[in-house]
Amino acid sequence: MSGSREAEEFFAAVAKMPPVGLTPSTLRKRRHELARAFDGGPDVALVSDGRVDGVPVRRYSAEKVNSATTGYPLIYVHGGGWVAGDTSTHDGVCRDLCASLEVDVLSVDFRRPPEDPYPSAVEDVSAVIRSFTRRGLEVLIAGDGSGAHVAVQAAVRAPGCVAGALLIQPACDPSLVADQWDSLGSRGLLTKTAMRYFWSTYLAGARPLALWDEDLRRMPLTCVVTTSLDPSAAEAHRLVVEMRAAGVTTHHVHARGYPHGAFTLPRAFPSARPVLREAAAWLVSTALTDNER
Repeated sequence: MSGSREAEEFFAAVAKMPPVGLTPSTLRKRRHELARAFDGGPDVALVSDGRVDGVPVRRYSAEKVNSATTGYPLIYVHGGGWVAGDTSTHDGVCRDLCASLEVDVLSVDFRRPPEDPYPSAVEDVSAVIRSFTRRGLEVLIAGDGSGAHVAVQAAVRAPGCVAGALLIQPACDPSLVADQWDSLGSRGLLTKTAMRYFWSTYLAGARPLALWDEDLRRMPLTCVVTTSLDPSAAEAHRLVVEMRAAGVTTHHVHARGYPHGAFTLPRAFPSARPVLREAAAWLVSTALTDNER
């Protein structure tokens, strides 16, 4: 089945769900409903909840760890508009990355707005990165949507500590000026109205900061994954251009026929799994090869 066909079936299923208001409780409830209906992932050796430097994390341990990735855990930063997602809603993508890459994954249960607005999420992810840095270890980092935005901000604040970054459909620009927000931001999981709410709730009056306003020269080599039906794709395309201009080795994977969130709802979009696995495999192999030089 093609991504476009899967997208139409997904849109139809979502359309049958009762509408929800833009409040943290209703958005969190809806995101959990979507996870129950469409999430899922392979078995891994062990899944356990714990803390790293006081930050809650969910650890996924691989059945066997690729010898090349030993000492390079993958820190995952979940999406969900900063407000709605958590480690449970993004369980499947973490399982898949753990099993396919044979790498241990730590999904960060960062503090969320409106209870804890910016920069709480960045501080929590940065604390997890520092816990490995103090032991002389580097990490890989990945995130989807709003989680990718947090991942970039944490990575640039820890230069030399992150070996590589995987940015899946990243949220980049709070101005929402890209034309795609008007042409695509009315169906599926992410509308322009909802994204405006997410940004304002996350920032809570802090100065809006697009990712290209960060010091991207501090970023490690990066893989950016975009899709044709995602209203945030134009922002991510610009991020690729800006990162390359900053001298960052940047690999761009663009898949047609998938909406925002497709990679974190694997039962709805099974054909998207190989796209993400190949992107992640490029990151791991390139980052570790680069570090061996």
